[in-house]
This record gives sequence, C-alpha cells and structure tokens, in this order.
Amino acid sequence: MGKRSRYVEGDLWTRIGQELNAGAMFPDPSSDEEDDEEVASDTPVGYKASALALRLSPQTPSIESYYPTKQHFRILWPIYLSNIHPVTMILHAPSAGEILTKAVEDHGHMSRNAESLMFAILMCALTSVTDAECTRLLGEERAVLLSRYRRGCEIALNKANYLMSCSISVLQAYTIYLVAIGPHVDPCEHWNLTGIAKRNAQRLGLHQEISTAGLTPFEIEMRRRLWSQIVMHDTISAQNAGLHWPDIDCNIIAPSNVNDVDLSPSMKHLPKQRVGATEMIFCNLRHKVMKFMGQVNGGKRPWALAAGEKWTFAVDQIYRTEREKAVAEMEEELELEFLRYCDMLNPVHFLTVIMARLSLCKLRYAILASCQHGKNGSDCTGKDRDAMFTAALKVLEYENNASSQPSVRCFLWHTRQHFTWSCLIDILEILTTQPRSEQADKAWEQIRTFYDACPNLHQNLSSTLPLYRVVNKLVIKAWRVRETEASERGETLVSPTYITSLREQEHGTKITTEAEELLRSSTSSDSHTFRDQATNQGPLSVSGGFGQGSTHWPNWADLNIAGSRLTGNDMNFLDPTLSQGVHTSLVGHNYNLHLPQNPMLPLDQYVTSGWGVP
Repeated sequence: MGKRSRYVEGDLWTRIGQELNAGAMFPDPSSDEEDDEEVASDTPVGYKASALALRLSPQTPSIESYYPTKQHFRILWPIYLSNIHPVTMILHAPSAGEILTKAVEDHGHMSRNAESLMFAILMCALTSVTDAECTRLLGEERAVLLSRYRRGCEIALNKANYLMSCSISVLQAYTIYLVAIGPHVDPCEHWNLTGIAKRNAQRLGLHQEISTAGLTPFEIEMRRRLWSQIVMHDTISAQNAGLHWPDIDCNIIAPSNVNDVDLSPSMKHLPKQRVGATEMIFCNLRHKVMKFMGQVNGGKRPWALAAGEKWTFAVDQIYRTEREKAVAEMEEELELEFLRYCDMLNPVHFLTVIMARLSLCKLRYAILASCQHGKNGSDCTGKDRDAMFTAALKVLEYENNASSQPSVRCFLWHTRQHFTWSCLIDILEILTTQPRSEQADKAWEQIRTFYDACPNLHQNLSSTLPLYRVVNKLVIKAWRVRETEASERGETLVSPTYITSLREQEHGTKITTEAEELLRSSTSSDSHTFRDQATNQGPLSVSGGFGQGSTHWPNWADLNIAGSRLTGNDMNFLDPTLSQGVHTSLVGHNYNLHLPQNPMLPLDQYVTSGWGVP
C-alpha cells in the first residue's frame, strides 16, 4: 500500500493542517472504519453522492415509488420560488412552472427531463425549511422527505443520462441538485460533482458566446444564467476543498437585467434591459464581484508583482494604494449599479446589500491579513496586528448581526454555508497570545453569540468535519489561556455553556458545576430563539433577533493599516456566498485613496436615511 497524499492551497487549510494531521483533515473513505456504511444513507447529513456519478446503484427501485403527491408539489414549488429562485435564477419561473404543473398532473407521461427537474426542485426547496416547518406544511419529517426526493432526483438524473445529455433542462436540474447537496457532502466530493456540471456546460458551449448561433434569444439568456451559476458553484466547491481559485478566463457575459415576465420562449428579440432593480439584482451583483475577483486572482498588478519586480517598502506602499483604490472603485460601482436601487423592505434587496458590504469588507481585510500570514509576516508591526484583530472582530460582529435579520431568514440555507472562517480563526489565535487585549471581552461576547446561534457546531455531528474541529479546538485553547490569565490575577471565570459542551466532547465526560448551572439558567432565555431557529438549518445556520442599537459597524477610515502582499490563495474568495477562507480589511487614512462619493451606509444607518426596516 502506498502512502496517502492530499494537495491543498491557501492559508486557511495550511493553518488547519497545523492543528490536525492529514488523516484527520481528510479521512480515507476506503478505510475499514467505513466499510460497514451504506453508500447512500437515508440521513440527510453525511450521505455519499458518489453513487450518482459512478452509477453504483444497479438495483435501484422504480422511480415511481419516490414520486411526490400533488399536494407536496403545490407546497414546495412556491417555497422554491420564494427561497431558492431569487438567489439562483437558474430557471425561468413562468415556463418551468407551466411544464412542471402539467407533468405532476400526469406523471405517468412525464418526460425524463421534467422528471429530473421536478425532483431537484423538491429536494432544494426542502433544504430551505426547518424540521418544524416541514412537519407543519407537509405532515412528514424533513429528513425522510429529503432522503426520498434526493434518491428520486438521482434516479431521475441517471434516467435522463445526465453525463451525456445535450439538454439544458437536465443540466439545470443537475445544478439545482448540487445546490441542494452542498451542505451535506464532503467538500472534495462536492468539488468533483461540480466539475461534472462545468464539463457538461462546456460541452454544450455555455462558456462561449460564439456558440450561440442558431439559438433563440430566450435560450441564449437562460444559458447565460446557468453558466454564471455553474462558474460560481465551481469557485465555491474548489475553495471549500482547499484548492485555488478556478480559471474563469472565459467570455462570460452577465445575464440581462430583466424580470422573468420580460422573457418568453417564443420571443424573437431579447428585451431591453431595465434600469434599476430587477429579479436578477442579487445574482448580477454576485456576477460582478466574481469577475472582479477573477482579476484579483489573475496574477496582474496591483494584485501581484510585475515580472522582475522585487518587494521593497516603497513598492509595497504603491501596491497597497492601488489595491485600495481598486476596491474603492468597485464599491462605487456596486453602489451606482445595484445598491442605490435597493428597497430595504424587500428581503432579496436587503440580502443584496448585506452581501455587497461583506464582500467589500472581506476584500479590505484580506489586504491587511495577508501581512500577518504571508511570507513577510515579520514585517507587520504590533499596530498592524491590532488593526487586523479589530477588522476581524468587526466582520464577526457584522456576520452575527446581519445574518440574524428576520427578513432574510428564508435565505439562511444559502448564507450559512459560507461563514468567514478565517476571521474567526484570526481572532482565536490572537486571543491565545493576547488574552488581555483591549477588545478581548468584546471578542468573547461575539464568539458566544456565534455559538449560541450555531449549536450544532459543538455537537458530535460537526466534530467529524476538520474545519469545525479546528475551530472548536482553538476556542478551547484560547479559553484555557484566558482562564489561566484570570487565575493569575486572582479571578475565577465561569465557563459559558458552549465551552462546557466543547470540553465534555473533548474529554468524553459530563462537566457540570454549580456556576455553570447558574450560567445556563441565566442565558437560556437569551439564546432560546437562536437555538429554536438555528438547529434545523444545519451546522452553520444563524438566525434570531437583530438589535440595531447594539451594533457598532466598522468605521474603516479611522483605522490605519500597513502594507501587505497578497499572493495566491490569500485572495481566494468572492463573497459570503462564495468562500470559506475569506478575509476583510480596512482603508487607511494615511493613503491617498480614491473613495466613492456616495459610499454605502452601514446597515443600521439605512434606518435613519429612510431605507430601513421598521
């Protein structure tokens, strides 16, 4: 037997590897410990999708046994339109709804293409609801239905010969399937399965506009929508698997800024693009940020040194200024093209503002954080590291508060998968070395908020995922340092509930003290809402009340930053919907930066400016 190897890129996975060995990071799926597991489990979390790609189900039962009732379709289709469609726009809702409704009414004569699309939609819609909602609406457990429709979708895709099909609708169904399974499969497995979608899309010519000759205007538009989503999913899966930003050097044209009602399969010409917000606002904002990140990772100035150029302090300052200028210009473009049209009472618009602001924050943080983690981290001063800690803490605070907005709760399935892990890891590492830093108490409060909102993160189920294991390990380590420092000052700290839970898991014992019982009773009412809403949304579901008054959003201009060097995977992210290893940074007031004339307001200031949620 040869030795196992696993190639990873980027600072996040390198740092994870320092905490876990390779076997713990990437368990061998062929090990004896897993021989007794079924290839396709009936549980919604942790099942294997390899059987679909490799056709390892020779005795698959008839697909008719997995068909939904008409009532289930009538409930789940509107849920898809409300919770999934606005942030994917893979389908043309009016024409897809007409086809699927007719197919469900007479499923005995349903085409294979419609069959695969129907099951993908049902499965994806189920991922966006909680267990309680599913039971109330459908009368069955969510886990049971999700397993049933997942299996039905896989059977339907195989029947439709999805690996070789030339049908756009089959590729749409497979892409929606990928959206649904994302939270439930291993990142490496998801990356491979996403590769199938990208290769099939290239085989159909979706990546080149020159291949659209002879297609109708409607077909061209739907191909653009689908290709844009596939490229973004390819980016997500690659980064989650610890790999570099994929090559997107293709002729990508953004989907038209139109509503579904503006499109028709029978139209002879593409409609005139609308000015202002349309149903495409969220997806087109992601598309624009994706293209910008393609430039960032393209190895060109100012994101990489010119050929033959060497780093000096002067060069470092020049490149820093150029990078900040580029981000500021991007911010202004997002404001002018998208955000000024957002109605904050519209959940999709509100989510668009959140994603835009987080994307820009992460870009700025990445510029600063790379100084700490890059090859020349020794060049960073204590002031630089303090500024990075402040930035990371602001991002965590932003994540905790923004993702708890009730108006975007229906999109938690989408945002929960792309939490800013690097910021949290940076915070924990600094707390380990500086337990008495000026902002330590605030940092621990934000960490508690995060764990209260994500109780599954410190349960045994999540401990099998390497990233979660590392975070939990760092949390225990940082808290232990905090306890030691407090003890030296003659103080005794009461461990929060999540710390006790993590320690119980670490030692395999039940730890219960009188002080912790008091803490549980005092915090149970505060975190009850978080737990109820988050538990059924997966390990990284974040929901709950949003206290506008308690939030202090970043004042980037007041923070001074030093030069840094972005290389390779330090910039491997797009936005919260496209990254795990994400960073954000700050704008330094000592640099001659070109800032937008109408910068985006912090979320809490939209209220006072007349844009806010009551």
